[in-house]
Amino acid sequence: MRAILAAALCVALSACAGDTETVSLGNGHSINVGPTRAISSMNAFAMPQMSGEIRTTGRAINDIGAYQRLKQSNPDLFAPRAGVNVSLETTDSINRRINDMISFEDDGGGKETWRALPSGGYGDCDDYAVTKLYHMISAGVPRSAMRLTVATSKQTGQWHLMLAVDVPGRGTFFMDNNNEHLLNASEARDLYTLWFMENTATLKMELVA
Repeated sequence: MRAILAAALCVALSACAGDTETVSLGNGHSINVGPTRAISSMNAFAMPQMSGEIRTTGRAINDIGAYQRLKQSNPDLFAPRAGVNVSLETTDSINRRINDMISFEDDGGGKETWRALPSGGYGDCDDYAVTKLYHMISAGVPRSAMRLTVATSKQTGQWHLMLAVDVPGRGTFFMDNNNEHLLNASEARDLYTLWFMENTATLKMELVA
């Protein structure tokens, strides 16, 4: 099942020339940071509100409801705030820690509930993504550098949620509970069809092509 999006969706990825660069993250880990440039500015879109201008069906509506309930119950996760420049090291460390800290458990469908699990526990992809958002904010990462991102697997069609992080000078990376390492934009596009689901002010659905 996939969301049906109106023609107003923006193409948001651009490639840049240059060789792939591998950056060491310590502890024997490294990450590919090129040649894909950051997904163009996370605040640069002017998309219509979710009011019928973008039509959604099925799971997409369920995800929108879960997002709105999370925003009402946890406003601190959505408040605009300044912070330190996010680094690959911080993003990678938090991604690995939360992937290890939470044990995957399918919610079995039905009404979606997204939760932050700061001390771990059992949860599905939604809970991993929201918990990563919580820990990134706690680490001082500016809220404007992060977006919850709805995805569908290109292989299975399964719905998914990840946290996208814009790392200055490096690009946009996706914190995915299905992958121990961070996904750069090209890797994420190879695996998933992606929609940014939010900005810092209102709920929007923006196609990443």
